[in-house]
Amino acid sequence: MTSRLLAESSFRLAVERGMGGFVIDEVTTATGYSRRTFANHFSCKEEAVAAVVVIDALQVLKGMRVESGETAIDALERAIRSQLNQGNVERLTQLQDLARDHPALRPYLLATYGQVMRPLLSALGMTTGGVGADLDTLLLVNACYGIFSAITLGEIALPARGDDALPTLAHNMDPLINVMFARLRSGFANTR
Repeated sequence: MTSRLLAESSFRLAVERGMGGFVIDEVTTATGYSRRTFANHFSCKEEAVAAVVVIDALQVLKGMRVESGETAIDALERAIRSQLNQGNVERLTQLQDLARDHPALRPYLLATYGQVMRPLLSALGMTTGGVGADLDTLLLVNACYGIFSAITLGEIALPARGDDALPTLAHNMDPLINVMFARLRSGFANTR
C-alpha cells in the first residue's frame, strides 16, 4: 500500500510537472510519509514513477490462471489484452512521453517488465506441469514484453492523446496486438 501511494503520487507529479518539475520531498509531503520511508521503497523518483507499470499490471494479473484447454499463447494474449485496457494505455502513453523527455526514466521502466513477467511466467509454467516456465514459454513471454520495451524506448509510437482519441486509445492497440500474436503463432515464418 505504501509503495502504491508513493508511486501514484510520483507519477501524478511527473505528469503534471514533468520529471524535472518535482522533488522527492513533494512526494513525501503529498503522501504523509517520510523521506526515509520513500527510500525504503524506491531509490529515486524515476524508480517510483516507473513503478506504476508494475502496480497496474499486477492488479490485472492478480489471480491469473490458465483456463482449461487454453494454450499458453492464448492465455498470454488474454493477459496482454487485459493489461492494455483504456487506463493502462493512457498511462503507457504518458510514460512514453515522460521517458522521451527524461531519458533517465527509461532504465527504470525497462526494469519493471521483469517484475511484471514473474507472476505470468509462474501461471503459464503450470501449463507445462512444472512450477516454472519451460524455454518456449520463457521465449514467448519475453517476446511479448519486448513490445513494451519498444514502446518505452519510443520505437513504437502509441496513439496520440487528445480529447477525441481518449475513448478509443486502447482499441488503437488492437491492430498491434493482432499482428504480434499472429506472428508469434506462425513462428515468424512469413515475415521479412
